[in-house]
Amino acid sequence: MTIAALAAVIVLVVAALYGPLVAMAFDEPAARVSGVPTDGLVLALTMLIALVVVGGMSTIDPLLVSAMMVVPVAAAAQVASSYRGTLVGASAIGAFSAVTGLLTAFYADLTPGSTIVLTAIGVYGLLNVVRMAGTRLGARTT
Repeated sequence: MTIAALAAVIVLVVAALYGPLVAMAFDEPAARVSGVPTDGLVLALTMLIALVVVGGMSTIDPLLVSAMMVVPVAAAAQVASSYRGTLVGASAIGAFSAVTGLLTAFYADLTPGSTIVLTAIGVYGLLNVVRMAGTRLGARTT
């Protein structure tokens, strides 16, 4: 329940601050000049990251938390064509990896944290192959 509440808070905050976060992510000085409160956003983003790390520590090993913050984003970036697509894709990949990893760990009697991260890495590898195959098909048609 705690992790679900934490996830809901993070989704709400990111949805509320989406525009300024995108502006800051692409060009922080320009965002600052255009009136975006970048200092406040950096603080809010830092606090959200801290909440994710603390929440993740109860589910998976603290060292694996950083992998789960990076690997789903890297996987989504393989196939997404926009910032929003990467954000939504990374969230979906993270959720899929968590559920699939937990189920696999339960039925195969494995450690949950490493199984979740290995599932995310597997998704990254699969999407990398899909991206490379798409690139090759695109090169053949031109």
